[in-house]
Amino acid sequence: MARADDDRGFVDPARHLRDEDSAYGFAGGDILHPSDLNVDEGRAFAHALAIAVRLQSRLTLLHAGPRSQAIDGRAFPHVRETLTRWGLLDRGSSPEDVYDELGLDVKKLSKRSKGPMAAIQEQIDTRPVDMLVLATRGAQGLPPWLKHSVSDQLAKRAMARTLFVPRDVPGFVSLSDGSINLRRVLVPLAPDIDPRFATFAAPRFPQVLGQADVEFLALQVTEGDDEPPAVELPPTSPAGTWSQQTRRGQPAAEIIAAAREWQADVIVMITEGAHGVLDALRGSTTTQVLHRAPCPLMAVPANLFQPASR
Repeated sequence: MARADDDRGFVDPARHLRDEDSAYGFAGGDILHPSDLNVDEGRAFAHALAIAVRLQSRLTLLHAGPRSQAIDGRAFPHVRETLTRWGLLDRGSSPEDVYDELGLDVKKLSKRSKGPMAAIQEQIDTRPVDMLVLATRGAQGLPPWLKHSVSDQLAKRAMARTLFVPRDVPGFVSLSDGSINLRRVLVPLAPDIDPRFATFAAPRFPQVLGQADVEFLALQVTEGDDEPPAVELPPTSPAGTWSQQTRRGQPAAEIIAAAREWQADVIVMITEGAHGVLDALRGSTTTQVLHRAPCPLMAVPANLFQPASR
């Protein structure tokens, strides 16, 4: 068990966490992409697939829509067809070739007679995940099958990063060839969360995706006249360079404005509370940003950085 470095119970990632530790970093762990099989979710699927290919992960495609009849496997997103279009598989490749040639383990699951959140919860209980990838619908936020049914129990169990991909923005994965282009990462710093959470978590994502020389912008937003506390930024490294900006105004509005003006490829936000990453669905600043984000948003639960309970 990691020992806390200060009286707040914070475990300094730089001292205690290893790159290969999938509980805190990215080590080719499981990726779960729940969907109601809507064609509008193709962009989120592309992100999930491209990330899984890069990490040689297990990718689970889970039909978690409204209760309905059994789903034929052909109704799921076409993995081999997509990989062939991306030039990663030869035409006519078999399902076995996906693993043999790319190291990618793909599972397609449909939970019959289950509500969407119950299906996701059951899957997470069966096999914990390292990342959830969800499609969002711009101003409408999450898809209807997911929007109003987040349970406390699921939120506490889903201690994983969640990548929200809006259907109406390009994102950082090319639909045509699967290439990843992640050059600018916006990192809002919440006043009530240790900034080391964010400055440690943000660079790891592009780094494991093979992205170098990334620009990171640490953003502090204050609604009053007081100056925000000073933040020690990471030094320049092969992973990229850091700069800092302070804005005044309503936090969500300023985060969205900064993402647009700076043309961010992804926003990385740390979510607080005992409920894990799905706190992002509960009327927080993250939720407000999620509804209007001009790029994908990665929510990382602060609990990932807490020492294990005795």
